[in-house]
Amino acid sequence: MMSPDPLSTAVSAALVAGYWAGSAHVLERAELMVDQWARKHAVRRAFTRRRHVRWWLAQLWFAAQIAYDFVFAPRATVRHIREVRRQRRGARRPAPQVVITGPRPADDSRQQGAQQ
Repeated sequence: MMSPDPLSTAVSAALVAGYWAGSAHVLERAELMVDQWARKHAVRRAFTRRRHVRWWLAQLWFAAQIAYDFVFAPRATVRHIREVRRQRRGARRPAPQVVITGPRPADDSRQQGAQQ
């Protein structure tokens, strides 16, 4: 009986592992977990004024995401960055609210229609 070639066994194992990783969405799940971790640590502050190491790692993750998006979709990335900046600028200056005080003017048209 012939033993299988080690190279063909390794190639077969790599193909099976690649198929499993693709069907199980391992990379997407790992990216989602890292993104959730980074968002959690981006808002946390240490008790001191210095930023924690995890905050810097989260910023590195966000910078890598922006760089990746800019390489593969530069126009959409620039458009998205401009939209976010526009929203943030608009959020700082709320629209003035007009408050009307005093009695409301009477609507004569309703009263005249009821009398006729």
